[in-house]
Amino acid sequence: MLKHISIYQHELFIQFISPSALHPYYLSFILTVDNDLYNSDHFTLILTDSLNNPTSPFSPPKYILNAAYWEKFTSLATINSDIVKSATIDESLNHIVNIIMEAADNSIPKTFGNRRKQNKLCGKDDFPHIYRKQRKDWYTFHRDPTIPNFIQFKKTRAESRKIQRRSRIVSWQKFFSGITFRMTTLAQYHP
Repeated sequence: MLKHISIYQHELFIQFISPSALHPYYLSFILTVDNDLYNSDHFTLILTDSLNNPTSPFSPPKYILNAAYWEKFTSLATINSDIVKSATIDESLNHIVNIIMEAADNSIPKTFGNRRKQNKLCGKDDFPHIYRKQRKDWYTFHRDPTIPNFIQFKKTRAESRKIQRRSRIVSWQKFFSGITFRMTTLAQYHP
């Protein structure tokens, strides 16, 4: 007995537009073409997110100036006039910069190289009330840490995450279903 197997064909239509019309989130994708056909008559398109690029996933560490120990910095960064007089301008400048950098490294703490925050593409207008309720339940639990308050906070947080997931899915569905051939690029990306 033969069964009829229906095969759905999915196509992706790419429209080339000016980068200024795009939201910065969409500019973070890199489109490449794979050389292997994978037993097909079409080349495979690979869409990668450059925001999650493994070559630069971390932001560089920065000095925390509010937590600096300035007395230690001033004692370590002592520059004499002998340093400036004894060498050429370039050598003395490099020496002064090295002294200041060593003093800063020893007296001013740095931030850790944290991962850059990803912008989420979802309609946050759908859940301000549930987010407010989640914060309210957290403050209630924080002020009065009882088991019923903790359970209420966990329920509200689970509901908030569920609404956020659903909102993210709906926003992507709206975005992709709203793309038509007769639509201008400005109307497409700036509703």
